[in-house]
Amino acid sequence: MSDLLRAALASRALIVAGLVATAGVAPEAARAQFPPSACADINGTGFVTEADAGIASIYYGESSPPAPAQVDQDDDGDVDIRDLQYVFGRIGTALSCQVQPIQCIDVNGTGLVTESDMRIVAHYWTQTVPPAPVLVDINGDGTISVADIQSVAGRIPTELQLGCQEGPPILHACSNEVDDDADGALDHLDPGCADPLGGVENPQCNDGVDNDGDGLVDLSDPGCASASDPQEATSGGGGGCGMGMELGFVLPPLLWLRGRRARPGARARR
Repeated sequence: MSDLLRAALASRALIVAGLVATAGVAPEAARAQFPPSACADINGTGFVTEADAGIASIYYGESSPPAPAQVDQDDDGDVDIRDLQYVFGRIGTALSCQVQPIQCIDVNGTGLVTESDMRIVAHYWTQTVPPAPVLVDINGDGTISVADIQSVAGRIPTELQLGCQEGPPILHACSNEVDDDADGALDHLDPGCADPLGGVENPQCNDGVDNDGDGLVDLSDPGCASASDPQEATSGGGGGCGMGMELGFVLPPLLWLRGRRARPGARARR
């Protein structure tokens, strides 16, 4: 990490820490300077919390657009200290003002924005909300689209200064930034993970055990169509690819975009 980036991260962390210390105490006079469109309930839960402040802090120092209009509280085209102060100052306030809520790009709640977050969003591509969970509708338009996937992909990798997930995150063994089965392969890189919602990294067809007692282990067993199959028995095949072949056309350009964009707070994936 360069000295310049390290200094930028330290500065951002100090700003966020100072705002946390004064959360909920913004004077009414300061609030009155903001336009009627200002809404500190960024994620639309009806209550301003640290999650809203966490979302705002992701975009601190950026122009709007491309930063979402929902975080530019004073509509001046920049997400600056005034915007963050406004949101932090309203923590603990019940509001009903958000027309189009936006969501935290750290979908799995690990404190890092990584490829796992992007793949969780991509898993629901083309679905509406519901049945897709609202947490993956990043731009709040009611449909999981390439724009939602791109919102996450363009910020990989980012380390968050403040948590931004409201309530339980979407966290599974195949997308939790942990090598759960200690085989040296993490999440989607583990052959046992068919998709980011997989509950185990080592299903029966990837656990090194002859589970059905036929003398054959894992992919040597005809009952295993892939390493992600949950059972070695012949009837247990069908782990599948999990996300659909269409995503093969969507994810590569988004991963290319990820490589072209560097942001404050970035760090290499573990």
